[in-house]
Amino acid sequence: MGDSEIQGNQTVKGNQIVTGNQAVDGNLDVNGNTQLNGDLNVTGQTNIKGLTVDGKQTVTGVQIVGGGQTVSGGQTVTGGQAVNGNTQLNGDLNVTGQTNIKGLTVDGKQIVTGGQAVTGGQAVNGNSQLNGDLNVTGQTNIKGLTVDGKQIVTGGQEVTGGQAV
Repeated sequence: MGDSEIQGNQTVKGNQIVTGNQAVDGNLDVNGNTQLNGDLNVTGQTNIKGLTVDGKQTVTGVQIVGGGQTVSGGQTVTGGQAVNGNTQLNGDLNVTGQTNIKGLTVDGKQIVTGGQAVTGGQAVNGNSQLNGDLNVTGQTNIKGLTVDGKQIVTGGQEVTGGQAV
């Protein structure tokens, strides 16, 4: 059997089985549920309202989400991910590897487990409490130092200006 061309509307009541490829030149309107077994390849912009993905979603290239996106379960991103705008994370954020954050503001308690290295200056506004030893390498300038307890100086001590004992 050769090719068939239908001009105008075609209404099928019951099942239609197509073996081979079917090309639609124009719009395809489907009323009711549609089941696609196999891959769906889409070229061009696709607008989908109320999409639920049950299983794995693989995006190759750029994915642009306008509005909100809710992910239930795990999400794995391979490669870079850029987020423009505010991002709210409810729960823990676990990061493996080096993390560069510009302009970080911590509102609440910050707990660092392990060592913390600061490259460059660090400014602390407000009171700070250090529990344990403070080891300083290099010159240290402290304004308004009050020592509450025993002061031990190992090595020479130079005092410039008046000293009241």
